[in-house]
Amino acid sequence: MKLMISLSIMRQRCENCVISNQLDPSLDNPDVTICVFCRAEKNKTPIDYRLKTKQLLESLEKLKQSQRDSKNPSGEKVILGFSGGKDSLYGLIFLLEHGIRPLLAIFDSGFQSESGKQIIEQAITKFKLQSRTYRPPMKAYRHCVKTLFQATGDLCLQCDLEVYRMLLTTAHREKIRTIVMGGGASEGLGQSSPLRALDVYTYAQSFLNEKGCDSSHIQMRKDEFESIEWIQLGDFIQWNHSEIFRKLNQYGFKLPDHYIHHDCQLCRLHDLARFKKRGFNRNEPSLAALVRNGTMQRHEALELIETEEAKLKNQMKCLESQNQSILRALSISDKTWENVLADPRISYSPPWYQKKTR
Repeated sequence: MKLMISLSIMRQRCENCVISNQLDPSLDNPDVTICVFCRAEKNKTPIDYRLKTKQLLESLEKLKQSQRDSKNPSGEKVILGFSGGKDSLYGLIFLLEHGIRPLLAIFDSGFQSESGKQIIEQAITKFKLQSRTYRPPMKAYRHCVKTLFQATGDLCLQCDLEVYRMLLTTAHREKIRTIVMGGGASEGLGQSSPLRALDVYTYAQSFLNEKGCDSSHIQMRKDEFESIEWIQLGDFIQWNHSEIFRKLNQYGFKLPDHYIHHDCQLCRLHDLARFKKRGFNRNEPSLAALVRNGTMQRHEALELIETEEAKLKNQMKCLESQNQSILRALSISDKTWENVLADPRISYSPPWYQKKTR
């Protein structure tokens, strides 16, 4: 299989952040120089991270007291979604430094990388933590991944839903009502909502039901989400990448790469597919958010984007054999792979995203 990626895609970028016309088609208009995200940002109240951090620390103090009063011998009162990636690892260290010992919830998709597994094991051993691992019904899970890829060109959509289902199930079984997540989608935005997962679920179900996929294991209800106190750390603290890697190194964690996902093989393939199909990489939206909130300079973000895209090109040959085995496991043929990436009508375009980019 040959994944021919071109780095010569013609792109127009927002003059304020680094969003390209691949994410915001309005930039195709030569008279538009500022992206829709920056235009929307002007109408928002600036995020007061000092106040947000203060609110977070107050919440954590209450949780610490709850842990001390707990009859649970191990004392866990918080669940942390943990993949071994930089965001969840930094989230773990942040919680530990503020006196919170979380129960780690780990999603085993069957596509975890060896480096990701090593980080998970290192963290559990180093900090003497309890964990719960969730494995989905593999046949149904892989069928759903394939179906959603054929419908949207997105290889990670099913896993996003599986992770939320895992967190809700773990919370119910362990009788824990606080779930913490790392930077992720809220990185630098200050306004995430786990309830959006319900919108994504509804969007995905339209394709899964049409193809007769068994997705019963990821069923979700609004009352389940509302019964949980969700803490997305990127909503309360600025997600400073330099600080993250300084802190990880301080604790002896050596991640293979600063930006390309090292913890999941499927994520790597998703990044390559996304770049080939749409001409942008996974970190463009989060880097743009960091520029908008003043955490990162625009030229720094552009340098990181250029560096990662060069790495994607250089890593093609060594990743081709890995990609073959992953696609085989998902029953995705070479023809299907190429057709999905070549067809502009196949795109991840939920209703709320269409409204946002108009």
